[in-house]
Amino acid sequence: MKLKHVKLVRKAIVIGAFVAFITIFSLLKLNEDVSEYFFARGLSRGWVAIAATFTDVMPFSVFGLFVICAVLALIASIVVFVWLLKKKRRTEAVAHLERLVIAALSIAFLYVATAGGCYNRKELPFDKYEGSQLSDRDTAAVISTFLDDFSEISAGLTYTDEGKSVCPYTFKEIQDLLIEEYKRLPSDYFSPYTPRVKKAIFSSVLSYEGISGITFQPTGEGVINGETPSCYALLAAAHELAHTKGVMRERDANLTAYYLLLTSNVPYFRYCGYMYSLSFLTSLLQLQNQELYAQTMQLYPVAAITDRKLERDFWDSKEGFLEAVGEFMNNLYLKLSGIEEGTENYGDPSKYTTETQVIDNKEVEVVTVYYSDTARMILQIGLSRSL
Repeated sequence: MKLKHVKLVRKAIVIGAFVAFITIFSLLKLNEDVSEYFFARGLSRGWVAIAATFTDVMPFSVFGLFVICAVLALIASIVVFVWLLKKKRRTEAVAHLERLVIAALSIAFLYVATAGGCYNRKELPFDKYEGSQLSDRDTAAVISTFLDDFSEISAGLTYTDEGKSVCPYTFKEIQDLLIEEYKRLPSDYFSPYTPRVKKAIFSSVLSYEGISGITFQPTGEGVINGETPSCYALLAAAHELAHTKGVMRERDANLTAYYLLLTSNVPYFRYCGYMYSLSFLTSLLQLQNQELYAQTMQLYPVAAITDRKLERDFWDSKEGFLEAVGEFMNNLYLKLSGIEEGTENYGDPSKYTTETQVIDNKEVEVVTVYYSDTARMILQIGLSRSL
């Protein structure tokens, strides 16, 4: 066999080895204990801590630079491959293609080992309300506890002329504060090392794709879209850092972010937490008692309503083809990672049923609520404040 053919066979063996290891790791993660202790608390945690130690010192996103280089390298590889075929240098073309496949598989293997293996780990260790359905009055009381603090914080914030809240901290201060916030979480479940969240190099592209943040475990980086409105940017930063600490399911990363913000001693953090978490409870109260819901919502700070509307306007202005592509790719990625519901995993709505009952000779529609994990956690935080 010619030497060049031997080299082709060797590369084919390497490709086969990568495919085999990726398949094995993908099967291993189906076991919850393996996902928890081998991947999340072992391989992934160690790799991210080491990688982030180096990438943290960089003032820019190494992941962003990697993406740019990867795109340029792919374009160059395609050009070279086509040129080799035109020159009828087929053996060299195959060798070139094999090198490209090996490069892609090596990155895929590293990602499966550091991120993909963590998608089937155990539940989050947060306290949740475990009682039966609260009455409409009790639900309203919990919401009012949050709204009192929400209104007080809102009154002390600065807003632009159009109504956007102004973050009182620099991005460097946000980075430091988030690192401190994550120290409150148990280091057995969450990795004890928290990297510094960064802004993406290609934020404009992310905006049109409807993406507020990305985590890339191979470089140990949580990256946010720098164009994201400040309040949602904070939630996205907390969410992406949860990923770097081994929490890969989107629903769990959201729940972690809500917990950090709602229980923070930093008023602006709680303000941002209220902006996105209170709907988990207000939507339930609206089902139970619309009149009481209307009364309770009168406590909602008007400035925060305007703030949220302007944020929605920002995202609406970016809707288009790229957003549909981004949604499709994210949905596909999550399903390939073992999340059957795809992008629906971001949400965690409570379930409910309605039935008509006769009470005091009157037909009354009775709503039975089955709280989601996120709703139960938020309820627990609210109830603990009222004790």
